[in-house]
Amino acid sequence: MTLILILRVIHIISAIILVGSIVFNYIFLRPALNKIPPAHSVVVSQHVGTTFTIIGLTCLGLLFATGLTQLILVGLWNNLLDLFFYLSRYGLWLAVMVFSWIAVLTDSLIMTFVLRPKLMQKLPLNPNPTPEDVEKRRAIQISTSNLLDWLQLINTVFGGLAALAGASLLQGGLL
Repeated sequence: MTLILILRVIHIISAIILVGSIVFNYIFLRPALNKIPPAHSVVVSQHVGTTFTIIGLTCLGLLFATGLTQLILVGLWNNLLDLFFYLSRYGLWLAVMVFSWIAVLTDSLIMTFVLRPKLMQKLPLNPNPTPEDVEKRRAIQISTSNLLDWLQLINTVFGGLAALAGASLLQGGLL
């Protein structure tokens, strides 16, 4: 029982940190970065982005490990393959939480390994870059930044949904 309690505490703290970081990033940081000069915004984004990446992926890993271990310890692991389990309130909200976790993980991996490198890519070491090179780089950064904004919004929605679903599981699920 003590192990389950410890796992639950780690799970809840990880969820609070992850969802809090996602909400802070989307609601406060993103608009603030849009109000400072692009050169400064890039530097701040790189430093903050590295911290958010480490924290986010660590929390996602902890949520997976502690959630899966709890399911095994309380004996629900075998129910995951039973479709009738998902017709119960608990099973339905567990599925919502897991689906939301998968959505946040997928978006986070795309942001980390696809979009972030595009945003951090520098112009080629050419003493005289052509205007076309500069404009092409700028267009890539703008489209990548717009996609990043959408993925952050999706993470905000699914992170909140996962937190709601997880909290409801303490009461057997909603509805």
